[in-house]
Amino acid sequence: MPNKTLTLKTVIDLCKQHFYVAEYQRGYKWGTREIESLLDDIDEFSYTENQSNFYCLQPLIVRHRSEGNWELIDGQQRLTTIFLILKYLGEKSFDLTYATRDGSTQFLAKIDSLNIRTEERWDEFLNRGDDSTQVDNIDNYHFFKAWQIIAKWFTGKSSEEIESWEENLLERTEFIWYEAYMESFHSRDSIELFSRINSGKIPLTNAELVKALFLMKIENLSTSSTTGLVESIRSAELALEWDQMENWLQKDEVWFFINTDALNDPRPNRLEFILDLVAKKPVSNDKPFFTFHKFFEEKEDLLRVWKEVKATFSQLQELYFDVKKYHYTGFLISNKVNFLDLLSQAQILTKTSFLGYLRQQVGSVFKKGGLESWNKVEYLNYKESKDKPLITNLFLLANLETMHQGATPYRFSFERYKKERWSLEHIHAQHSLELSDDNLVKKLQEDLNCIHSTAAISKERENQLSKLRKELDTWSSAGDQRNMRKIQDIQIELSKVFSDLDDEDTSDDLHGLENLALLDRDTNSRLSNSLFPRKRSLIIESDKSGKFIPPVTKNVFLKYYSKDKGQLDFWGSSDRNDYKEAMRSTLAPFLGD
Repeated sequence: MPNKTLTLKTVIDLCKQHFYVAEYQRGYKWGTREIESLLDDIDEFSYTENQSNFYCLQPLIVRHRSEGNWELIDGQQRLTTIFLILKYLGEKSFDLTYATRDGSTQFLAKIDSLNIRTEERWDEFLNRGDDSTQVDNIDNYHFFKAWQIIAKWFTGKSSEEIESWEENLLERTEFIWYEAYMESFHSRDSIELFSRINSGKIPLTNAELVKALFLMKIENLSTSSTTGLVESIRSAELALEWDQMENWLQKDEVWFFINTDALNDPRPNRLEFILDLVAKKPVSNDKPFFTFHKFFEEKEDLLRVWKEVKATFSQLQELYFDVKKYHYTGFLISNKVNFLDLLSQAQILTKTSFLGYLRQQVGSVFKKGGLESWNKVEYLNYKESKDKPLITNLFLLANLETMHQGATPYRFSFERYKKERWSLEHIHAQHSLELSDDNLVKKLQEDLNCIHSTAAISKERENQLSKLRKELDTWSSAGDQRNMRKIQDIQIELSKVFSDLDDEDTSDDLHGLENLALLDRDTNSRLSNSLFPRKRSLIIESDKSGKFIPPVTKNVFLKYYSKDKGQLDFWGSSDRNDYKEAMRSTLAPFLGD
């Protein structure tokens, strides 16, 4: 006998069964939110004649006791609510025995005859004393409240609406039926199973249910003498392949590459991502057991489906291990392009054609943002919120393209990119008007100390710095007589020493592509508002310590793109122009030029 039986059962299928809720189970606790959510979901479910649509409920885990008699291990809250709804609608229901407290079973059995009023309080109901089943215990109280919630929900609905809702419930609402089998029938085995399920040790996720489907299919084949397919795939082999795929997907460097929302995706079984792709689950579909349903419909051809799962996984690995495909695919996934669409093209195109397709899709990301050509890049501005995502994408792509260069291309970490929430950093700093005066003085002193010890600066700029140092010391020693605006003026003058930019209020260049670079949030925070020599020193220091600095960012601060290498401490107009030209050369092919 197999360890478990997995199938789908409509609510009608359950109506001839008897369910037993043992003492170890928690009492019934559903309230307004849970009950109305169930009622609304079934109400919103739409049926299309040419599709085998049905609304799926969470797994119902049972253990066989006798013919038509089941011990309910998991699913008590939902099944009890369905029982109460059927009672309210006057439909024939299944039997439900609660062993939790005296009188609960009797209360449930007669609840439809107790004339419960929707606005009635529990104490008022008890004081009526109309029936001996009106026992004051916590289960009965929650049954009573649930009945009122159900009655209020149906109040005001037409007979046609109620009839349509009943039809959805009885004929097109299905439980995932998960029958657990144990050698022993002692109650302690049920308690152990219940505990394991509710502690998460038996994760009845979409993926686990699909896995059970595959294994059951193989078990069924192994008992058949008319088919030799079982020779090609055994339960142990499938389980091993499943674990190997799951283990690979558990690597965050893989997971963050394929998953747009990896940071907020809680699923414990990541192979479910592949199963969803094979089932062609729409991104907008939030039904937790959509994929299980699709595979259940294919139950006669599950071995073919399993081969498709493995083929899809192999395609994913091919994308991951080919550096260029990895970079372009990761870029597209980061921009919420549907992975299923990419894999569909990978199946029909040659490898070379598919690479071209990926490059074309990368260009489409910018085209949708209004960047049909490089000329449009000139008008992007960091201060415009709508431009920031486009600028970030331009720098992400520029770094990916730069990593393709050289004899040995290396890989970008989409894991770090998403976890560390990378952002844009000004090469020539914005002025620190948001800092308090004392904090600003401290930062300027740190910058000046760095410049004094590391920068090879001209005599003219050394004289300027000496003058500004004296002004800073004078301001610091002025006590209560300090001019609060003076410190910010000093900062503006200091920034001019290391750039030919005017202050930020009169210079568009400060917020254009030529004065920006991509950095992780922590490094960005360390560099924020520092002068160019100080930023350059910190970038070199971080790179030496093993911190990943994006190649374009590192090249900028090492003056790699600048034709004039004689002013390593200075970021001027020629540096900006050279930087912009390098970016144009790298990015223009993706922008229609």
